[in-house]
Amino acid sequence: MDLIDIGIERRLIFTNIANGVPEPQVMVTFKKSQLEVHQAVNFVCRKIREYRFRRRQPPVACDTVNDIMLNKRVLLLTLSKLGPKYLASELILPRIGVEKLDNMGAVMEISRRVQNHG
Repeated sequence: MDLIDIGIERRLIFTNIANGVPEPQVMVTFKKSQLEVHQAVNFVCRKIREYRFRRRQPPVACDTVNDIMLNKRVLLLTLSKLGPKYLASELILPRIGVEKLDNMGAVMEISRRVQNHG
């Protein structure tokens, strides 16, 4: 399988998961193990984060299938801008994370940590 095919396959696996296709069905369709499906989805999430980071766009959580479903519209819109070669290439920025802040205390703690490191 060449790089373009790898990128196309990763896009299709992610798109199917984002659109609610059950994981076992994706595994059968693409002849992949559960681990391989998870790796493809996680890789595409990281490439989407990388793309958005490099263009100074807000980060989007996609660490879980639930995150992917909640942010499906923006994730698929961003994914539509990524070509198969990009989806098959190595990560340029491998460690981009998204902090989930669910209360004011968490926001204050993160702000304090950023101020101390700046």
